[in-house]
Amino acid sequence: MRFCSFLKSRCATPIRTHRSSRRPLLENLEDRVLPSIANGTILVATGPSSFSSQNQSSFPIGIIGVNPRSGSQSQISTGGLFSLPTYIAEAPNGQLYVTDITAFGTGAVIAVDPNTGQQTLVAKGGFINGPNVLVYLNGFLYVANEADSSGTVHNIVQVDPSSGQQRLITDGSRQ
Repeated sequence: MRFCSFLKSRCATPIRTHRSSRRPLLENLEDRVLPSIANGTILVATGPSSFSSQNQSSFPIGIIGVNPRSGSQSQISTGGLFSLPTYIAEAPNGQLYVTDITAFGTGAVIAVDPNTGQQTLVAKGGFINGPNVLVYLNGFLYVANEADSSGTVHNIVQVDPSSGQQRLITDGSRQ
């Protein structure tokens, strides 16, 4: 797995670093990069899987917290606006932001209060179409829409988390 900065053209292989109070610790779980919140709980976006043959109707859809010491799981925020959550980013104030690839038909970015589980719609429509990966950087969310395996990045959208205002960073047409 590689991490790429949106503002720099450098890519780097992740390494374990000491935890800073300003930046979430990154964990690799099921090929997703998941932040852990301040108390060390690992956050996992969970939803129905097309790879499972199990009946998944009783499985929670949303964000689950996993205690890395005991393995115990707790629901951080489930149901509500979530349809198929994919990635999670944490703002410096602890607010969580989640991409949901199918919410509202074309996907959405949803804010979650980690203390109450309260969900708030941040952005949908506009340039958001199948939002997948997201990063919180310098006060903005950067959302990459799902690609089609062509090797081209499709839309990367800057979203203001307070207003939901969107700005297209790239549509993949420039290389």
